[in-house]
Amino acid sequence: MRERRTRVSLALVAAALSQGCSKAPAPAPSADAGLPAATVSRVRIHDGTPPDRRPAPLDTAALEAALGRALTEAGLPVRPGARDGWRVSIEARVAYGLRADDGIAATVAPGTAKVTWAVELRLRPPESTEALHAFIEVADEGAFAGADAAALKTALEGHAAAGMQPVVRAIRRQVEVLGRDVAGLVDGLSDPDPDVRRASAGRLGMLRAAASVPALAARVPVEQDREVLLRMIGALAEIGDDRAAEALIGLANPRDRELLRAVVDALSVVGGPRVVDFFDILSSHDAPDVRAMVSQARARLAPTPLAPPQ
Repeated sequence: MRERRTRVSLALVAAALSQGCSKAPAPAPSADAGLPAATVSRVRIHDGTPPDRRPAPLDTAALEAALGRALTEAGLPVRPGARDGWRVSIEARVAYGLRADDGIAATVAPGTAKVTWAVELRLRPPESTEALHAFIEVADEGAFAGADAAALKTALEGHAAAGMQPVVRAIRRQVEVLGRDVAGLVDGLSDPDPDVRRASAGRLGMLRAAASVPALAARVPVEQDREVLLRMIGALAEIGDDRAAEALIGLANPRDRELLRAVVDALSVVGGPRVVDFFDILSSHDAPDVRAMVSQARARLAPTPLAPPQ
């Protein structure tokens, strides 16, 4: 029996971060509708299996060539060094072998053959100095009844090829979502697929899309996926609009330090009178680390403009 698992995560890599800001994909459409002009500027596949656990080593150069062909067929041509349109850089690690209690078996025997793709993407929009980073993980496995290395290699090649297809679909899906206009990205914030919501929020943050603040602010109180929620908070920080203050304050929970840190950091960028009042309240918290968190955020907070004289 074959089992396949896919997970995609997305995070922004942008200049704003230096200022203190911080599954199974839906099948790709059969045509290129909605896919922006994009090229794959780099493809590298590395062998992630320890050398002493490779009784049937896979040819990573052949996998690299096969992935390039699959990407090209999916509307993402491979053009090393390309600098126009959306550019996708791919670094993949392939781990494979027979499952064992301690990871991967060192010898050939009947069992479960498994191949895991761990793919890191850098997606750079046209004429942008910023990039989006995505991580895709796909595992494909199945029963192996053989007893020699040649049979195991054939089985592993099949699992590698099967796992490659959802990898390509996930890459294509990321490019399609990130290439949408602001209205399309806003629609993506409520998509059933958390990967679409995450990608949409990341791109809106990169665009500093002030028009998306009401939608992001309305979405964060109801978002159930923690990674997506943190990405939305980050997008609000990158946009830096004080209309987000009330929604962010509503998320603050001192019992959840990770979430509180994200909210406080975002509020230090968003600013406004409501944030100043909230920091005044939170600065009297019993926990020293919470007080220190607020103190650091307050130091980054831009001064609130004085009201003009009447």
